[in-house]
Amino acid sequence: MTTVTASLIPLFGTGVRGYLRFFPTIGWESPEIPEVYPPEQFVKLVNGAVSVELEPSGPGWAWGVEYRLYTLEHWTEYYVVPDTGTINLSDLVQVDVSTLEPTNEEPAPAWYSYVDSVVAGTVGKVQVVTGSESRPAFPSVFWIGGETQPVNMAENTDVWFKAT
Repeated sequence: MTTVTASLIPLFGTGVRGYLRFFPTIGWESPEIPEVYPPEQFVKLVNGAVSVELEPSGPGWAWGVEYRLYTLEHWTEYYVVPDTGTINLSDLVQVDVSTLEPTNEEPAPAWYSYVDSVVAGTVGKVQVVTGSESRPAFPSVFWIGGETQPVNMAENTDVWFKAT
């Protein structure tokens, strides 16, 4: 058995609430199908953390992890679980569910798609709220693109990235 741990902590505040569902799944194109799968497990997040005992993945199947958070966020990812003592969920190899091949893709930061969508010659505006436990949340605005600095920028909090 392998102990898989995870910690889902937002940038500010306490841990995320909800649960994770771990379930075995076969690759859609997999030639080998095991006769018996380990049972699925529902594990409640406690202060954003979870620990679960899983059987190592076998040929032709992987573990699906369904994230069900009380923030109404919901998604599923698929991983190969090795036969080791303890491993963090973020250190597992993520696989494509149809082939069970590693995805080998680093997730792009969310703002990349926004920057890519800005039309040449225009200015995009992104608001980011920063803070910490010792410093209250503070909004900053990033202006992206354009040949001249926007005239309605706040003096001490806004940042402009000129188009190149």
